[in-house]
Amino acid sequence: MIRISYSSKLLPEYNKYDTIQNINLISLKNNTKKNINGELFWNYETGNIIQIIEGEINNINRLFQKIKNDHRHTDCKLMECNEITEFIYTKWECNIAQQSKKIITFNDFIPISFLGKGGFANVVLMENSLNKIKYAVKVISKMNINKKKIDMISREKKILKELNNKFIVKLHFNFQDPLNFYLVLDYVNGGDLYNLIHNNNYLSKNISVLKYYFHQLIIGIDYLHGNNIIHGDLKLENILLEKNGQAKIADFGSAVKIDEPEHKLKSTSGHTLIYISPEQIYGKIKNQSNDIWALALIIYEIYYLDLPWKNYNSVNDLMINILNLDIDLKSSDEKLNSLFRSMTIKNDYKDRFSSEQILKSEYCADINWENVLENTNIPDILVNDQIFHSPKQTNYIRGLTTDIELTI
Repeated sequence: MIRISYSSKLLPEYNKYDTIQNINLISLKNNTKKNINGELFWNYETGNIIQIIEGEINNINRLFQKIKNDHRHTDCKLMECNEITEFIYTKWECNIAQQSKKIITFNDFIPISFLGKGGFANVVLMENSLNKIKYAVKVISKMNINKKKIDMISREKKILKELNNKFIVKLHFNFQDPLNFYLVLDYVNGGDLYNLIHNNNYLSKNISVLKYYFHQLIIGIDYLHGNNIIHGDLKLENILLEKNGQAKIADFGSAVKIDEPEHKLKSTSGHTLIYISPEQIYGKIKNQSNDIWALALIIYEIYYLDLPWKNYNSVNDLMINILNLDIDLKSSDEKLNSLFRSMTIKNDYKDRFSSEQILKSEYCADINWENVLENTNIPDILVNDQIFHSPKQTNYIRGLTTDIELTI
């Protein structure tokens, strides 16, 4: 198997969407027979094309000769992959599936600063030169990417497009170029919940802070679950904060729809191990109760600045702690403590409270949800211009996810 890239230029009379669509359709038909894979990119304004093709060397050579003889374009030449990386990718605009000349592309964004790094993506602060709005752009490299990761990216994009809730990060645009996939998201500029509580230890044991974030998060999680979505990787690092303190759930790289095939829902892949639920250790069962378990641990960590299983020397030790250690929230609110116990049932996850049951619980009966939605209930201890600072890179060492098979 080899991979080559070529560049060419459509002649003016053929520089239109119908031509590119025809080239793509014929390529798909021929390449399927010859087991050739590839991507085609087109710059509408200049007529320039880049195509990346991969397959057996004889098939690739025959295909390239056909491309060179195509009368609709000229100046066809082979390129090295590093040419794309180093010189061209910022100049190439839209995938051929995009017909409109007004399509948003990488060229419409000005990089400002690096915000953070996740499993296989970087997040960069960029400004849209058209509307002057700043966004957090998730940049996912195509280098060494496999089908599993492509499926995850596609699923994340599809799920984010469905979501519209004030406590969940919104996807505004998505596009790609020969080097990367791009997800253009809300820029949430107050840091994240991990940094907030770990950089301000005096917030520990403050029941008003705990309740403030719990109330916002349960609204967001109930919205997800009501739309048959499992987040799959809830943790403090994935709760971003606005300057006014409002929380937004982020990072849907591990999210799934419940209507996914059953085998895709039985996995520990992509989960942060310290937040993994007991049923996932034994049966790799992926369901909405995983999110409730993770929400309970978020509550616990906000209150105690730590998780119950802080002493372990290996993955197996951690798993044994999760399965066997009793956890309890001993806050000053007994109704909340009781609810916490209903959110952390281990023996049968089906008995664990759902988001709907939480909202109907005795604890939630006295909450003024209008104040939560309007963010008028911010605790006095958080009313500080300095406390919600510009984002810092979170300690991702503790947040490592895994694809390993658990051996418990």
